Amino acid sequence: MSAGAALHAIGRFFRRVISGYRRVLGLTTTLLAGAVVLVAAAFSVVLPLWWFATSAPAAYTTTVTVALVAAFAAGVVSRLRRDWSVRRIVPILRYGVEVAGAGFLLYLGGMLYAARRPIPAAVMLLVVLLWIGLRASSRSRKPTER
Repeated sequence: MSAGAALHAIGRFFRRVISGYRRVLGLTTTLLAGAVVLVAAAFSVVLPLWWFATSAPAAYTTTVTVALVAAFAAGVVSRLRRDWSVRRIVPILRYGVEVAGAGFLLYLGGMLYAARRPIPAAVMLLVVLLWIGLRASSRSRKPTER
């Protein structure tokens, strides 16, 4: 191998190495820029919510509760609009009432715990967990086993 060919091979090798490092640096820059954008977006959402929650806790709680109920209702309405047959609507409504009931019982349990009544709160939590477990087991059975 001549000296010129050797230098050409070495130059090609270093160009490949530099190209690899350029690619790694580009991907790292893209990843860091994405992380910065993600953190900025998180702060732009979290800080106003934190300010709202600390400056007006009652209004914040009401707003969040209304938003959750509205999201739940929108989900139920969306499911109902897909299939209007009574055979489909009744189980969806029953499931919605069960989820709302479980949420209400969990809320009551949380209020009991906040009022420094841990035993009734634990009983309430246990009731909800048992209820969820029983409902999940009855849904998982095959129709022929009922």
